[in-house]
Amino acid sequence: MKITQEELLEALCKDPEFQNTPECDRKILQPIIEAMPIALKDYLDLPLNFENYEKAQGHFLQYCCQNNLIEPVLDTHTPARYAPENRDEYIKEYKKSIDDWVLEVNSDFFHSLQILSGEMDLTKMCGYFNNELRRLYKAKEVTIGKAILVQPMFFAPGLYPEE
Repeated sequence: MKITQEELLEALCKDPEFQNTPECDRKILQPIIEAMPIALKDYLDLPLNFENYEKAQGHFLQYCCQNNLIEPVLDTHTPARYAPENRDEYIKEYKKSIDDWVLEVNSDFFHSLQILSGEMDLTKMCGYFNNELRRLYKAKEVTIGKAILVQPMFFAPGLYPEE
């Protein structure tokens, strides 16, 4: 599957979550979302399930960190416990936490946990799926690429740091 910028921008314009995002955040998020087809090119055809979502999300966040797309998000959503003079330290910590998380997601332990617990239901984890994405997911008719076109913001929650 290939997603063009035109398809992605059209989907973004239809995504109520993006449209309801304050204008200042939309300007920050748009380049990140536009990077999805490039960053996730190896994941677009994979079925949307917990394991693929977690791996794609981790890869996407690493891509955003490596390409300096994450700094504007962190600059506007830095937890109060970090003073402005500690910005570089905070960004370094955030990037390290993403790298650590990706290692965990790709570990044998994580895979074993999935096998033991059975297939985890993303609709329970990701209650923010819109109705169409939820329908496609339950019918097992959705790939990561299709999910991006149905609801581009579904990867965005991982971008915001924890308070």
